[in-house]
Amino acid sequence: MKYFQKPKPSHHSHRSSLMSPTDTRTLPTAIYRLIVIVALCNAVGLGPGLTGCSDETANRTLNLGSPIDMAVLCVNADATVKSAVAISPASCNVTGSDAADSKPNQLWGIVTNTEAASIAVINLITGVSEDFDKFNPGYTRLKLSGQPNSIVASPAGTYSYFTQINSANGDLQAAASIGRIDTTKISADPLYQAIPAIGTAITYVPGDDASTTTDQLAVAIPEKKGILLVPVANFGQHDPQNFTFIATPGRPRRMALRQANNQPPALFVAHDDVPTLSIITLPSNEILNISLLPDCSETPAGKECITTVPAEVSETSACSNGLDDDLDGFIDYPEDKQCESAQDDSEMAPMAACNDGHDNDGDGLTDFPEDTDCNSPDSFMEQSQCTDGVNNDTQAELSGVKTSVDTLGRDAAVDGDDPQCAGDATLESTAVPYWVTWQLGIGLPECANGIDDDQDGTPDLADPDCQFSSKKSEFPLTSSPMSDVALSSDGKYAYVTLRGSRQVVVVDAATGETLSLNQRDGDFGHRLWQLEGNLGVVLPTPPVAVTFSPNKLTSNYQYWFKKLFPEYAKQEPNGGFDAESAYIATTAGDVFMIDAAIDGNQVHMLRQTAYNGLTEPLSTVSTPELFDNGKKVSQSFAARADYANLGPFTVDSSSLSYYGVHLTASSRTLRNETWSVIHQGTLPTSHRTTGRIVSQQRDSDGESVAIFYDPYADFCEVGVEPGDILVLRPGYRLSCGSEDSPIGIFKGDRFEFRIRRLTADTLVLESDGAVGIVELTEEEREQMQLNPNDPGDLTYVASLPHPNCFVTAGSYEIEAPAGTYLVVGSQTGYLHSWRSNGGICEQQSNDPLHTGRAREATPKSGTDLDTCTLPLPDSSFENEVLFSNFLFSFNVRPGCVFDPLTGNAQFVKTPRHLQIRFQVRSGFTAARGVAGTTLTSIHPSPVNKLLYVIDSGGSTITPFSPNTLAPSSPLF
Repeated sequence: MKYFQKPKPSHHSHRSSLMSPTDTRTLPTAIYRLIVIVALCNAVGLGPGLTGCSDETANRTLNLGSPIDMAVLCVNADATVKSAVAISPASCNVTGSDAADSKPNQLWGIVTNTEAASIAVINLITGVSEDFDKFNPGYTRLKLSGQPNSIVASPAGTYSYFTQINSANGDLQAAASIGRIDTTKISADPLYQAIPAIGTAITYVPGDDASTTTDQLAVAIPEKKGILLVPVANFGQHDPQNFTFIATPGRPRRMALRQANNQPPALFVAHDDVPTLSIITLPSNEILNISLLPDCSETPAGKECITTVPAEVSETSACSNGLDDDLDGFIDYPEDKQCESAQDDSEMAPMAACNDGHDNDGDGLTDFPEDTDCNSPDSFMEQSQCTDGVNNDTQAELSGVKTSVDTLGRDAAVDGDDPQCAGDATLESTAVPYWVTWQLGIGLPECANGIDDDQDGTPDLADPDCQFSSKKSEFPLTSSPMSDVALSSDGKYAYVTLRGSRQVVVVDAATGETLSLNQRDGDFGHRLWQLEGNLGVVLPTPPVAVTFSPNKLTSNYQYWFKKLFPEYAKQEPNGGFDAESAYIATTAGDVFMIDAAIDGNQVHMLRQTAYNGLTEPLSTVSTPELFDNGKKVSQSFAARADYANLGPFTVDSSSLSYYGVHLTASSRTLRNETWSVIHQGTLPTSHRTTGRIVSQQRDSDGESVAIFYDPYADFCEVGVEPGDILVLRPGYRLSCGSEDSPIGIFKGDRFEFRIRRLTADTLVLESDGAVGIVELTEEEREQMQLNPNDPGDLTYVASLPHPNCFVTAGSYEIEAPAGTYLVVGSQTGYLHSWRSNGGICEQQSNDPLHTGRAREATPKSGTDLDTCTLPLPDSSFENEVLFSNFLFSFNVRPGCVFDPLTGNAQFVKTPRHLQIRFQVRSGFTAARGVAGTTLTSIHPSPVNKLLYVIDSGGSTITPFSPNTLAPSSPLF
């Protein structure tokens, strides 16, 4: 194919200065094209200055419209195609220095445009569009029958094949098609081949003489969950029902082809919906599926993982597992009456108190018909609210302050005086006990509502994506992996992106083993990432595309490499160390670089920005902020001694100590994050509305305990520990029982009960320390004539909670006890190692650094102080324990007040929910290049040593340096 050329001058023409203004025979090509544009615009009456008809109409940007993918070709000086750059980059000479005629080759980008349903041809060297239509200069697009997606060139570069995501060629009368363009005749109409369903990614698979296979196209078919193999020979003439189809475990999204000399050819397939890499060995088409998640036995509860528990164990229900799951003294079916069958997945399914095998009201009578307070086996209470002498639905009258009757009709009438106790009624309140809504499936998590929410044929716990019944969604935890895959140049390892967890996972291409990068020693590993269930390198933003390219590790990027490989400390090769790196485009429009191998050493390490220092880049901690009950407390330039604190506001950067916080991890491990240290903090994710008090019983030591049950919770996963506090909020001001009542007395808006022990869904509560708190409103405080400095709440001693009082819908959360602080990171969250093993809470790790709880130093009783400035450690405290996690350490001391008149000092009680907040700022900053807004693919060109990043949102293609990630101006 030839470039469009300007008309040659006539042999009979000798005019020069007398030539008419519209005579174009001797004008330069660019001027000629402009005249044609203006003439066309004037012919239709638009004129320059309007959209499409300005002097910039020939602007090269007009050739791109939401570009998605690109194939790179090497083109001879006469515009004939030489080869596909991806196949034979060494044969392409863009400088012309070695060519016989000294005319350099050109690089063409064959680009798919979704917005314009077309293909554009871009000269990646000159930065202009190739023009194939003299009637539309500078704006040539090859129109297609549908929106194209992926594109791939044949090894010789003579053909390019593409998929279409929304349409087939009408002449085929088929559901979907793929297309082929002849790159030697760009302007020729494409040829289409019908396929059974719409394809997305496409890869060219050369034939193998040894196995007598012919060239094929591998096409990803997401709808059918598999890969289609389409012969290249006789393209366009095949019956779409006769193609070879290879099923995959999910919706295939991207592919990479391995053609290493010492390994069999194979397709590496990444998926859109499952965190799995499929390796398809050719031509046998054998498939190996590799999970990109860690084993659940090595991962904290709630993190993404795969289970390797044998089916016969994992499928055992709570009513046949040999355990007393609900701690009621009865084991499995039929002994535990709350088990409907051996297959029942809960020993404490919501059921009536009059048929549960327990004496719930303590009157010595059990269930219907023995207990006369049970009207039927289906009664929810053994003791009728209309005969118990208790005003079960009252609005409390405290300190002479009357509150209004609520929307549920609760009043001050008792038993027979209550109009709701007319006839045979047993409940004073018209409210339906909220565990009835469980049976109706109202407001339940998707994994417990009886509905197949994700329409995969398996509802609730039968759905493999429901690891526990409280999971809000039946869809996978993986947040749609949207994976891409790329292979190293030697085919030894594959990089697979996972968008949901923002990581790049490395797989050994020969063995299929997923490399656990974060378990490596020293700064190579990343313990925190490992605990979060990440096997690979975690990026600042979610990845969308990945590719490999060679580059040089120059001196200003060698700090970490030389630290990890001391033998290279004194080496400085000319131009830097040879490296092969992976380049990852992300959802934020950035491009990051992971050095896969440096001078032959596998490192798989995120590259830092340029750094020439001899010491590690400095990480810091900001000045801590103090919050009391959500209000910021002024600290000026020093820590408030009258509040609990982490120490004096001193800084020693040489020891990485800042304001009492000592950084213990390298800057590679630290990340920019806000940390909160909260006294009696609420455990994250513990706030729920689906639990209830179900019974009281005697514990093994004879003490009375109450049982709190939530079938949709996993208290192990939350990180609950014995000694924590269950906070119940009925949703109204409760006044229930009396000093003479067998069920005790309860008064307040909020109730706190200490947890004695627990399982995954059950808390055993003790009476010691039980309190009810009346949270006074401003109006009540005024009527009670309280001073602003008076406590805001009224606290009453409460009894052991009884189900007869806590019957209506409410909420709860779980807090740490007094003297304990939760340490919570804005990204890391609350670190703990508790997980459920058959419903029993067990610590997964005894690593002392795997913790999110700090203890306040306890002052010795009777200690006389004459100063609040105490050294570390100090004999004034019983147990001063240094808090340490994987990132930092600190001490927490109670507040102290000094009286200058007496010369004495005393410790101050720390208020509930006091919060100390600080920011960790890592000295490590990942190297990045800014490429646009909506990146879709990234393409290396070893010929001219550039990367080309396609931005669909901005309709641009931007070249980058693979060494520095420095971008050039967008080509288009």
